[in-house]
Amino acid sequence: MMNWIRRLLRCDRRGTILVETAMAMPILVLILTGGFEITRFVLLHQKLDRAASSLGDLISQAPSLTESQIVKIFGSMQFVLSPFNSSANQLLVITSIGRTGTNPPHINWQRTGAGTLTVDLTTAGIGTGAQTPNLPAGFTIAAGETVIVAEAFYAYAPFIFPGTTFASTFYHRSFSRPRLAPLDTVQPG
Repeated sequence: MMNWIRRLLRCDRRGTILVETAMAMPILVLILTGGFEITRFVLLHQKLDRAASSLGDLISQAPSLTESQIVKIFGSMQFVLSPFNSSANQLLVITSIGRTGTNPPHINWQRTGAGTLTVDLTTAGIGTGAQTPNLPAGFTIAAGETVIVAEAFYAYAPFIFPGTTFASTFYHRSFSRPRLAPLDTVQPG
């Protein structure tokens, strides 16, 4: 009888690690997936910023521009945006803004490419040729000067648990001054 009582009083701990793991596993999975999604979010912002600045820089270095050159430059942006180069989720916009005399700044030309994302450019970003450009406060353009604005739009949806948060469109832009010529027109061809 004493042996039986001693066995009852002894603690059997063989299953405790399984219970602890079962309790901790959801928290560990949440931390792992959250870390993955945060890393993806930050990387996408860096890629969009790099795409906007690279696009503006490449355009502003040209002594003159043709339609085919712009198409090629848009095509090269897939390498900058990799692995986020889904054409349905992105749109790059390049805009030349000039100012003549005492008139307010105006859009000389605007081209879109590197994606098919639908963005209302009249309300988002710099605007379109039918309106005065939406420039940042304090940003001025001197008479006879041109500015190249590169914009990057991306429709973001979380990779893990896509229905848990709201999808949003990310926006980055860069401003560059043309180096060799005013770039106020685009040549055909």
